[in-house]
Amino acid sequence: MLVPPMPPLNRAPHSQAQSMWIGLLIGNSRWHWGIFQDRDLSCRWDSPPLTAGQVNQLRSTPVETWPTVTQSSPAQFTIAPAPTLASPNLAAAAYPPLWLATVVPEQAAHWHSYPALHRVEPQRLPIAGLYPTLGGDRILNLWAARAIAMAPPPTRELHRQGEATPPHPKAALVIDGGTAMTVSGLTAAGAFGGGAIWPGMRLQFQALHTHTAALPLITGMSPEMNPATRPATDPGLPDRWGFDTPQAIRSGILHGAIANVKAYIQAWLTREPHSVVICTGGDGEWLEQALRPWLQSPIPPTAPISPTAPISPATPRSARSPMSPAAPPESRSNCDRLNPAVTLHYVPQLGLDGVGAYRDWIQAQSDVE
Repeated sequence: MLVPPMPPLNRAPHSQAQSMWIGLLIGNSRWHWGIFQDRDLSCRWDSPPLTAGQVNQLRSTPVETWPTVTQSSPAQFTIAPAPTLASPNLAAAAYPPLWLATVVPEQAAHWHSYPALHRVEPQRLPIAGLYPTLGGDRILNLWAARAIAMAPPPTRELHRQGEATPPHPKAALVIDGGTAMTVSGLTAAGAFGGGAIWPGMRLQFQALHTHTAALPLITGMSPEMNPATRPATDPGLPDRWGFDTPQAIRSGILHGAIANVKAYIQAWLTREPHSVVICTGGDGEWLEQALRPWLQSPIPPTAPISPTAPISPATPRSARSPMSPAAPPESRSNCDRLNPAVTLHYVPQLGLDGVGAYRDWIQAQSDVE
């Protein structure tokens, strides 16, 4: 499975000959691997975490077999088929450089004796406003998102139908649907814009089963979440009103996740109206496809509201009951309206792109010194 980066990071040409290296991002539940030829991601794959013994065994295995070997370990997740490596140069070095980023330091320790190890230290990156405990995976996502936001509009740009091409985005909002779901913002000025963390969808399914007496464990990807088993126009959400317990659990978690993400997108766009929104992580593709109809739906015309128009004395705002019916759609403020400058992407390899961009930055710093 050859997976070129999408969209390209437009890294500057380098004077050195093309070389092979490995990027590894250790996440909470999975290891994310990439084999690079200089600045090009040749292939990527995910694996369950490896033990120290498995890492030592891996070092004696030709690099071109690593995708197959690592995925043959007992899997905690459904792993995609191993990619086919097209380059004959992958075994050129006995120990190709390994650029390692991690959010699980104990697992990173398995690699401490690897001869060509480069530790990725995301907190060194020139992003203003980072706090000391901000996860390295989130910082790398933002570093890669920065390049996407500054690049020319990609071919997969999505915007409201019937409107002109949006202005070029400068800010970025990353939605990572992993074990923990996170949103992380990068302002147009290149500073960290804050974010949020809450349990990922699979963790929510597990928590309901573990911490209640009778609720079942909903395992595996349900049909509405699997992009391979539903039409492209299907947003991938179940019926909101479930008629059995599994349906009700799926409805609450999936609709709740999308509603939460929409709220964060809307709040972000009030601060950074010209933004790119990037979905990544294990549930990133589902998130993008569930958000797509909302993003693409046309904005209905609304009549202008005069700032001096009187409020009916029968229902003054201060006197409305909190239980009174909502206003009809045509008179309600359009809370779903998005600025047309927003663009939406699914970038599965965003973290690995961040590792590659970090490597470029380190090399550029060395060249300057």
